[in-house]
Amino acid sequence: LKTEVEPRFVSGETIGDKANTAPRRRFAEWMTRPGNPFFARSIVNRVWSYFFGRGFVDPVDDFKDTNPPTHPELLDALARDFEEHGYDLKHLMRRITRSRTYQTSGTANATNGNDKLNFSRSLPRRLDAEVLLDAITSVTRVNELFTIHEYVGGGSEPRGTRAIELVAEVTPSQFLDVFGRPPFREAVPVRDYRVTLKQALHTLVGSAFNEKIARKDGRLDRLLTKNVDNSELITEFYLAALTRFPRPDELADLQALLNEASDRRKAIEHLVWALIASREFTYNH
Repeated sequence: LKTEVEPRFVSGETIGDKANTAPRRRFAEWMTRPGNPFFARSIVNRVWSYFFGRGFVDPVDDFKDTNPPTHPELLDALARDFEEHGYDLKHLMRRITRSRTYQTSGTANATNGNDKLNFSRSLPRRLDAEVLLDAITSVTRVNELFTIHEYVGGGSEPRGTRAIELVAEVTPSQFLDVFGRPPFREAVPVRDYRVTLKQALHTLVGSAFNEKIARKDGRLDRLLTKNVDNSELITEFYLAALTRFPRPDELADLQALLNEASDRRKAIEHLVWALIASREFTYNH
């Protein structure tokens, strides 16, 4: 009853000399051993899903005979290439992002408007929570101040720290949790992209979408202090938020609305809110 159990892999193979072997390294070597048909396909499928919103096998971990991949030849070819290049994730990502499939337009046409399986066009994907918060910070030019859990010393991260640099276990954030930040950065990230009521409420009244816009010394406050005209203000925020110039009709309509507003600052705040709450801003197209 008191015999020490020797750790083994599911194949029955022992882990080796425990005194001189790091279990994680042995496990990694076992997972990436030549002839393992599962590891490369699983990783390729998951990375593909990050870029396209779904994998060849969907859900990404549901590999079974009754849930075959949509494009088995492509999955196998990418898996072989991934294995031949030493399981290099950067190489795999370059392969994917340089492909014609990844670079297709997101504009639907008569042949691909209803396609959800063949990757014939780019499907909009909501920005990850960290990316969205950093994007709002970039538009408003108001840095987020992140606090640190007391159990690791308390205090706060240096001002200017980006959300994508944080460790979830150490730095709490209501915004990031509401918008689906994975609980652990050191594990394989699993995100929930479903739209929730909490997200809608946070967009309406949350500090990231509202206080940042109106904050003193933010982008909007600085432009108003310089007495920039409405046309330049509109163009500035379109470029900052949507990385494009407003269309002539958009510019004319927005100028008319701002010219009629009784409170210019409040009207421009509403405009900026509309931009950063829009699908064009919050989704990766």
